[in-house]
Amino acid sequence: MRAFGLWAVVVAVGSLWLGASCSDDETTSTTTSGTGGTGNTGAGGTAGGGGSTASGTAGSGGMTIDAGPPPFPDGHIYVAGSRNAEVFEYDGSLNFISKWHHTAFGTIEPAPGQPLSNGPAGMVFDESGYLVVAAVDQFCVFSAPGELAGCHPKIASQPTENIIFDLAGNLYTTTSTGGTDEVHKYDSSYTHLETFTMPTGNLTGVTCDTHGDVYFASQLGGGQSAIYKV
Repeated sequence: MRAFGLWAVVVAVGSLWLGASCSDDETTSTTTSGTGGTGNTGAGGTAGGGGSTASGTAGSGGMTIDAGPPPFPDGHIYVAGSRNAEVFEYDGSLNFISKWHHTAFGTIEPAPGQPLSNGPAGMVFDESGYLVVAAVDQFCVFSAPGELAGCHPKIASQPTENIIFDLAGNLYTTTSTGGTDEVHKYDSSYTHLETFTMPTGNLTGVTCDTHGDVYFASQLGGGQSAIYKV
């Protein structure tokens, strides 16, 4: 199975669930995503800023699940297919395992699928090890592959290419290629706290350091780009 219109990829590793969350130790998360291919072959997008990777080992700090198996199997890879209107699951050998759809992800259509901006985009694991998927107008939280825990409205209806949790558990969102200069901040219950702007738009990447500082990447065009620290 192929996801076309790739936005984000996350990987579940061990009992430590960082997603694209900040950590106060030496474990950091990396990010990958892209603007997505649109051809009938369903090829994924080119590398860009954003997405998220869960990494780390038990006992190294950050956010842990203390009992029972992790809700998302170790080493499994989750891909948001914006044109597919689905999230895909693969094992560590890239074998297809499952996929699931939610009405917030848009409409499943024949290749090349729905418009790229209509589908799921940024993803991250929260402190419970649940997968948070950013749809156009809401965040949908899954307690296990395909098992919905709930959805929460966004303050603005717009493609959200990447999302991240800071050390305090607050959630930050980027926009996307062609998007505005806005960053929206929510608390851990998905209540909107504030909206602030960066000097430029096209905010496609987000990451953080071990001190909890958050960085946003902007595509300026003409081969130029910028990174802003907040």
